[in-house]
Amino acid sequence: MGYVICEKCGGCYKLESNESINDFESCQCGGQLKYVETVLELQIPSKDNRETLKNGKTHTAQKSNQVIILMAMGALVAIIGLLLVDITGGISFLLTISGLATIGYAFSKSGSWIKGDIGERITTNHLKKLPEKDFVIFDDVKLPESHGNIDHIVVGKTGIFVIETKNYFGHYIVDGDEWLYKNDNGIQKAISNPGKQAKKNSIHLKKYLSYNGVRTFDLWINSIVAMTQYNITIRRKSKNYEILRPSDLPGFIINRKEKLDPKTLKETLHLLDELSTNIY
Repeated sequence: MGYVICEKCGGCYKLESNESINDFESCQCGGQLKYVETVLELQIPSKDNRETLKNGKTHTAQKSNQVIILMAMGALVAIIGLLLVDITGGISFLLTISGLATIGYAFSKSGSWIKGDIGERITTNHLKKLPEKDFVIFDDVKLPESHGNIDHIVVGKTGIFVIETKNYFGHYIVDGDEWLYKNDNGIQKAISNPGKQAKKNSIHLKKYLSYNGVRTFDLWINSIVAMTQYNITIRRKSKNYEILRPSDLPGFIINRKEKLDPKTLKETLHLLDELSTNIY
């Protein structure tokens, strides 16, 4: 089986079981035809290990680095204060307190960026286990006119997957579309709702694809929340998104029953290429 693809216009035709590339002389546009087993062979060069096709610092990684730098500066000031304690006395004490206060303030206000960056890296590392010829991973996707970035989008033969990664501490309870937080004061509504965020990102992606000519009438985009911590209880599953551990993502994606048609797959890959910080 496989596909016949025109190297000139990009047209794609799925071969029937009784057909081969030898049955075709050229494309209607006059371009030369090429046989591939999967459409993604034109997108990803042949290689033994998954290769980074595009590499940059994600928005979360940039914020995380800023926090780390601020904490490092605080640590340096604190160390200088300790080293000068026998010389400057009270001044060194103030330097030490100031440095420690800087570390505490940076982590309390922006430590979530560090946790988020770690979580996204964990998810990406598990997604890299997907078969390289069948799936492309896009990290940190910024859609036009969107207020936030999408952590991960996976595009392949079994569909399109929008993934929101959360590296939360504390214990969370999911009741359908409702996210609750459990602490010493009992159970209360969580400030953020990753499920709604994942669904919102999927809707924005579908609108973007449709606006750019991709047929989306019957296109289902899978919404997933990847939880890195074992700190969640699911009372009632949502019908609109999945909650998975990062290690479970490859199996879930590979085993989906949907089949993304080659034309939609190719157009989606092309549109996301310029919007992503990292591509694997």
